[in-house]
Amino acid sequence: MLRKVLAFIGVLAGIAILAITNLTSPSDAGPAVVLVLLLCVYIVAVNVCLLVMMSVWGKKMGEKMCLKYSLVIGFLPILLVGTHNFGGGWIIGIMCSLIAVSIGCVLVSRI
Repeated sequence: MLRKVLAFIGVLAGIAILAITNLTSPSDAGPAVVLVLLLCVYIVAVNVCLLVMMSVWGKKMGEKMCLKYSLVIGFLPILLVGTHNFGGGWIIGIMCSLIAVSIGCVLVSRI
């Protein structure tokens, strides 16, 4: 049941991403539109991570653990966008994002 609800929300978020990118221009988009876009990207990323994790490790880990890990790993695209906006190099941004997500996964494994 949880997977069906998350899949439905993920499809709605994907439709919202398509609508936002097609109906607004970057110069016309305000902060609220950018916030909604990043939230929708996070929801879609969590759904993709959950789908992959449930298909690979679903029986070993269980649905709740897969959801916890996918909530942490799904934040990676948002971190990459954030580190790119600071103007640093891509390699440093990717490494810092991967370190942050790795620390998050270690913390989730302790729960």
